[in-house]
Amino acid sequence: MDERDKPSAAVVRMSREFLSADDAARHAHEQVGKRRDREFVAVIFQRSNQRFVVTEPVDAGTDALEAPPCSRQTPKAGQSTR
Repeated sequence: MDERDKPSAAVVRMSREFLSADDAARHAHEQVGKRRDREFVAVIFQRSNQRFVVTEPVDAGTDALEAPPCSRQTPKAGQSTR
């Protein structure tokens, strides 16, 4: 078996469908539980049937206690976000 025949390690598990993106985000947050010492990443998708699914949260590989704080500044009117 060569490298091309091996299954990909990037198989992503998807949640059940939700009526809103907020419900999908809440589900992902519940999956993380009380673990607050690490950062996690999940992605919410909207399907063609207008329902939402979310990937299983995965460890982002960042220690949240050592990472610099995120900037959550909102650009002023007329200001570029780049």
